[in-house]
Amino acid sequence: ERKPYGGSWTQITSTTNTYYYDSGLNTNTKHYYRVRAYTEHLNSGYSNTDDAATRPGAPTLNTASPGDHKVTLYWTAPSGGAAGYEVYYYRLNPFQYWLIDVGDVTNKTITGLTNGVTYYFTVRGYNQDHEAGSYSNTKSATPQGGCW
Repeated sequence: ERKPYGGSWTQITSTTNTYYYDSGLNTNTKHYYRVRAYTEHLNSGYSNTDDAATRPGAPTLNTASPGDHKVTLYWTAPSGGAAGYEVYYYRLNPFQYWLIDVGDVTNKTITGLTNGVTYYFTVRGYNQDHEAGSYSNTKSATPQGGCW
């Protein structure tokens, strides 16, 4: 049986297997599960309850706006949302990369960047169990110094 957070128990299958692959669930949702054995005349009690959360879908990275030693990112949450987000960014020559947890926001200014160097950015959401979903599209931006 399965129930969504705050919902009611529903029987989802009857099987002789000791495993079950639950599919077709919405992204970024937590479900609770329990099982019991049965024969044609008798049912056992239910097992302990366990939970699992689906991962979020991919957000959409809308803009990467460069500034002086910084780039500001704006993205749109995936359908179903996310508990929080991670920004992955990198540069080439020499190759360096960073992965930072930015929390439950849909924009972030990355500071401390080198002016004149192109950086590539992508974002992914994670669920309440901190399991990451798919990455967004990638955007590039090159920070530039101000005019003096």
